[in-house]
Amino acid sequence: MPTFPQAWYEIGRIYFINENYTKAKSFILKAIRQGEINPEYFKLLGKIYLQLQDYKKAEKAINMATLSNPFDEELWYLYSEVFELSGNYEKAIEILNNAKDFIINKATLTIRLAKLYFILDNKEKARELILNAKISDKTQSASAYIKKLVKQNDNFAKFLKNSNV
Repeated sequence: MPTFPQAWYEIGRIYFINENYTKAKSFILKAIRQGEINPEYFKLLGKIYLQLQDYKKAEKAINMATLSNPFDEELWYLYSEVFELSGNYEKAIEILNNAKDFIINKATLTIRLAKLYFILDNKEKARELILNAKISDKTQSASAYIKKLVKQNDNFAKFLKNSNV
């Protein structure tokens, strides 16, 4: 009997885009049950669980994806986000530090680390990381990410302004 995991994945992806996370989950799980180890399937499953605020299942799904494809930057950021959203900032930092061997764009990674240190009230470390990111930022991605963070967090914006970063 033929199986079509990619078709189930695509249907799940469409439901995800349309924010029907419960239906998306059922189709992605169907794709995964077909036996094919595909990091994209696990990545989407992790995103679905994040939306459903099921952080334990999101962690497991994204971990599976990073084991299969450790060079996908978005996976590491999602993996870290799971812990950030659940309030485990130290684990989020640990995940990003583990990602350093695999992520090419170190500037964005460094800014994400700075944000976590800022949340933990280690402003000196956050400032140091931001300066390092700006120095090493060849693609201006860190600057773009900083602008995004500033829009999301007034306290972070004030910190950057007062730190002359």
